[in-house]
Amino acid sequence: MEDQQTDVVGIKQAFAAHATFTAAHTTLFVMVMAVMTTMQTVSFVAFMFRTKLLM
Repeated sequence: MEDQQTDVVGIKQAFAAHATFTAAHTTLFVMVMAVMTTMQTVSFVAFMFRTKLLM
């Protein structure tokens, strides 16, 4: 019975660690995507601005 109890605790801990890791990973991914999108938008606006100036 003791062993089963420890297994459950271990599984819960592993699951909690995995959930934390996944959440951190997702947050990082979203942040990177947001930065990339912002950079693309900025460069696109700058490109349009330059094109307008050339015209």
